[in-house]
Amino acid sequence: KERRRQAEMAESGRDIGELPPVVDPERRERCRLNLELFATTYFPHKFYLGFSDDLRESVQTLQRSILQGGMFALAVPRGGGKSTIGEVGELWAGLYGHRRFILGVGASKPLAVQSLENIQAELLTNEELFQDFPEVIHPIRSLENIANRSAGQLYKGEPTYIKWKRDRVVFAQIEGAASAGCIIRAAGLTGGLRGLNEKGRRPDFAVVDDWQTDSSAKSHSQTRIRLGLINGAVRGLAGPGKTMAVYSPVTVIAPGDGADQLLDVQAYPDWQGRRYEL
Repeated sequence: KERRRQAEMAESGRDIGELPPVVDPERRERCRLNLELFATTYFPHKFYLGFSDDLRESVQTLQRSILQGGMFALAVPRGGGKSTIGEVGELWAGLYGHRRFILGVGASKPLAVQSLENIQAELLTNEELFQDFPEVIHPIRSLENIANRSAGQLYKGEPTYIKWKRDRVVFAQIEGAASAGCIIRAAGLTGGLRGLNEKGRRPDFAVVDDWQTDSSAKSHSQTRIRLGLINGAVRGLAGPGKTMAVYSPVTVIAPGDGADQLLDVQAYPDWQGRRYEL
């Protein structure tokens, strides 16, 4: 009896209970197919200056990449908000189930993890997201930012298979939720991308953000290696016979560097390149 009592207590402590209702279903639905509206609605603290025409166009490009696929390289000056909109785009893709395995790729893994930490901070603190996406946020907050609790989490007595790690987040398996099991993961471009998968699932969308450094931009050999990784390892992550959608905001550091070359439609015709002025 005592063993059973302790087991019941442990299970009740691991079960997250009923999900809170969606506070504003209409607000949530309005943003389903509108990334710019999603950004301004749920992240006014990030987009408080309004959108320039160039930023609006880059957001529409990111939206098209998520919903329809394709490979896009956008040269945006530093400070133009490209990293922030990329992180918000990853959240939008996952929360609505537009993409199932989202990969954030940085010039190095620490930089990619830093970007994922920004996403995790929003999942933990953004009250508007909590109000309208309780099937994602409630299980995450129930962990109380303790990763070890994820293995035992239950919803109505069933495992949620949620993960909350430094380099990845796996949304809870909630029956009927479009976001169920969605993965957002961080990786460095030069950190061994080939064969990347999560329980047999492969990425279907990648944000490759500012993938060159000041030193690599000045090195012909490093530039060649990084361009090879993007056009080989990253594009091949989806698996044989499958197409990978890639959105790559870049900064041209020096003439002829990796970003400059990727934007050249003659050299890389598979990519749709666009340059924005300061």
